[in-house]
Amino acid sequence: MSEQFKKSLRGELTSSEGYQIKLQGKTTLRYFDQYGELLVDAQQGKGSAVEVRRESIPDTPWLSRTLVIERIERTAKFAGWDLTLS
Repeated sequence: MSEQFKKSLRGELTSSEGYQIKLQGKTTLRYFDQYGELLVDAQQGKGSAVEVRRESIPDTPWLSRTLVIERIERTAKFAGWDLTLS
């Protein structure tokens, strides 16, 4: 079964794989899964532009930076964001 997403009225994007992503304000992306919450540095630009700073995502033994980035990319595609990773 392929991954599916739902968008709540509060702007939370929830994956069928069990994680959530939400843009908070103009400078933060909130990532939440079974391991807890990450607040990632992000900048919302004009229109659908979103820039995410890779280095603001911790790389831990239980949750790799690579996995979080892949999940952000899939969510951005669903949401129609013009995503840039810096």
